[in-house]
Amino acid sequence: METDPIKLRLLMGSVWQSFEPHTLATRGVSSEIGYCVRLAILTLQRPGAIAGVKRRHPNLEKGLWWVHSENERSHQLHPLLPSSIELFGQLMELPVDRTSEAIFQNRRFPDKSVPAKKLTRIFAAVGKKFDLPRINFSGLRACARLLMLQSGIQTDGIDCVLGHRSRAPSEEERAVDGQHCLVKKRCIMMQWEFTLNEIIQAQDSIAIENPFPAS
Repeated sequence: METDPIKLRLLMGSVWQSFEPHTLATRGVSSEIGYCVRLAILTLQRPGAIAGVKRRHPNLEKGLWWVHSENERSHQLHPLLPSSIELFGQLMELPVDRTSEAIFQNRRFPDKSVPAKKLTRIFAAVGKKFDLPRINFSGLRACARLLMLQSGIQTDGIDCVLGHRSRAPSEEERAVDGQHCLVKKRCIMMQWEFTLNEIIQAQDSIAIENPFPAS
């Protein structure tokens, strides 16, 4: 994984800009993958959680998202900041089958969510089409982690946001730490949103030649 801070910022900025949903639609690509990638960047969640999000999961008024694993066997609260809330609001207005709880719907079975593996394949295919650096959803999370470390955010806070743990917490620890972790997550995500806004503004203000030649 690239560690140079300038290249990391260019990488994140180029992916964000290239996956603008409405621009993708004008180029013959479904806007849904743009929403997925941008939601992944904004919230730093795994593709399974992105693909499987249901209409009942986010509470936009409270700024909270019950993030579920792809198999729905586990879930956790994640704070939503203004940019994420705005994006979720746009998602709720997409012209899809409203009788389905799924936001990103399986084309053949609208009552089911699109598989995470399919999102990953589409992400790779669109990136290749637009000559972007080779990166997947895990790579986006790794890139964000490095950017946050370089901005001075502590490792334990980043791991709290990304769901990385050296061991599984006990029930007692989960009860005590749950609210504290949510507050910590919100603080970390505010710092991430600030960093991301800097990256986006820089990407919008200048035309940058792709510094990542295809390998």
